[in-house]
Amino acid sequence: MSEAGLAGTPIGTAPLFDFSLPPMQAACQSIDLPEGPMLAVIEDETGAGKTEAALILAQRMMQAGKGRGLFFALPTMATADAMFARAETVLGRLFAGVPSVTLAHGRSALSERYRGIVNAARESSDTITCTPWLAENRRKALLADVGVGTVDQALLAALPTRFNTLRHFGLSSKILIVDEVHEIGEPYMASVLEQLLRLHRGAGGSAILLTATLPLDLRRRLLATYEGAAENPAYPALTLSSGVARTDLPQETGAKGVVSVSRLDSAAEAVTLLAQAAGQGDDCNASH
Repeated sequence: MSEAGLAGTPIGTAPLFDFSLPPMQAACQSIDLPEGPMLAVIEDETGAGKTEAALILAQRMMQAGKGRGLFFALPTMATADAMFARAETVLGRLFAGVPSVTLAHGRSALSERYRGIVNAARESSDTITCTPWLAENRRKALLADVGVGTVDQALLAALPTRFNTLRHFGLSSKILIVDEVHEIGEPYMASVLEQLLRLHRGAGGSAILLTATLPLDLRRRLLATYEGAAENPAYPALTLSSGVARTDLPQETGAKGVVSVSRLDSAAEAVTLLAQAAGQGDDCNASH
């Protein structure tokens, strides 16, 4: 089991972050957790620290016996790669040992960081590891202590596909964290996510959904998969399927800063500008 990366890793008890927690993260640290499987919906603006809030909540959920690992489901391969790059520092505190961590999407082999972890011996790392057996294919990746991947890797567990039972089994012991849920608002994808959450709950699993702009109707439908209800339209909000909600989350108000706008004469100029910004390490979505 250890050689395959399936032995499991004890959950840590140390605080994940040393900084003063903003309102949403503080709410995740203090909110009362219900008995049994649960679904949490974290709604807050972009850049408010929803990922850190989810990790704080997930640690508490695992300590309460609601899972023995995590699977981060992200909308794109790029966001999955970025989350994987952030994993090492946080997971060193989240687990009291060396957890197995996998990157699950169609081009994970192109990640130098991931390849380095797979090729290294377990003894060479004191933070995270990944056995060659787990990295062999994306289906096995969901069996690791922590999986980071595109959301389709999780949704396939709810579809009549080959090896869907293996995916479902791998997810059943995990806290399923789905980021950018509003990106799955398209009717077909939303229906598959609903089915996945029902299956996950049926297997005793718990989940956390992160979003900046979730329509109220979709929030209602997703909470209903755990027999919850979305009664309060407040935003930002931390809502649990048990009916408990935190909406007393003061936000900073006022201008975010100066925004400049300039007109480009052609699409080619825009591509050049984006390429230059990316080469300098800029966040093109936020800066341009």
